[in-house]
Amino acid sequence: IIDYGDVGLGVQNDLTQFMIQDTYEHAKSILASGAKLLTFGGDHTIPYGMVRAAKEKYGKLALLHFDSHQDSLASDGTQIFHGSFAHDLAEEGCIDAEKSVQVFIRTEMPNECGYNIIHANEALEMKPAELADKIKSIIGDQPVYLTFDVDSLDPAYAPGTGTPVVGGPSTYQIRSLLRNLEGLNIVAADLVEVAPMYDPAQVTPLAAATIAGDLIYLLAENINNE
Repeated sequence: IIDYGDVGLGVQNDLTQFMIQDTYEHAKSILASGAKLLTFGGDHTIPYGMVRAAKEKYGKLALLHFDSHQDSLASDGTQIFHGSFAHDLAEEGCIDAEKSVQVFIRTEMPNECGYNIIHANEALEMKPAELADKIKSIIGDQPVYLTFDVDSLDPAYAPGTGTPVVGGPSTYQIRSLLRNLEGLNIVAADLVEVAPMYDPAQVTPLAAATIAGDLIYLLAENINNE
């Protein structure tokens, strides 16, 4: 395991575009080495670069998207922000939305690209193993980019985030689901939207760090098969 360090930082006229290009170039180099990639945000704008790099190596990806929001607003390439990556990356052909899943969603946005959405009310009625089986049945053997917004957790378990939404899962439920996702071909992942300044008790960073460990297990599962 290598701590690669910080990327995407600078003093630029258009810092967002710089961040996307810089993360793309570093992700491309890391993936070309044969390593898997786990990236920490930052907000949910960061997947652009890593998803584009992973698509170049593995082909069109399935997106497994943990969030309370769909992040599926069209940016037209000029209004990129943390609510646009899911639409843009599917529209440009990096992500196969029909093989992708957005889980624990509890807000409403357009779904022009046709993502499979499992809303929180439905997901929380299912056992973690049952929910995992449903996700696996949609994704199949596609290479997977997993993106984890910490606000997919209920704010009781992750208050330190920018746009919390009540009615989500507990850390136990999330971790149980992740354990049952073994078998998916997860090639890269990220964890985003942790804002410790909103959480003086540091509950959110602890949850995020623990979930990051779970993501490393999923990434490592198929490392010797490539």
